[in-house]
Amino acid sequence: MTTAGVWEFYEALVEGSRQDLTPVQRGVAAICDLRQEVNSGGFDSYFSHWGGKHCRRSTRRLADLAR
Repeated sequence: MTTAGVWEFYEALVEGSRQDLTPVQRGVAAICDLRQEVNSGGFDSYFSHWGGKHCRRSTRRLADLAR
């Protein structure tokens, strides 16, 4: 997925449900969530609000990308 494709995918999620996403798509969404929250309010914002429940998924996917 290209960078542009990732953001198009993420923008489409704003109004939609994530229930039917594949595990890979959920991982991409979790990474995008982390990026957005950290950029707008820092890690405190991410962990204090809704992102904290997805933090394990996002860190696993980031580790996968690093390989």
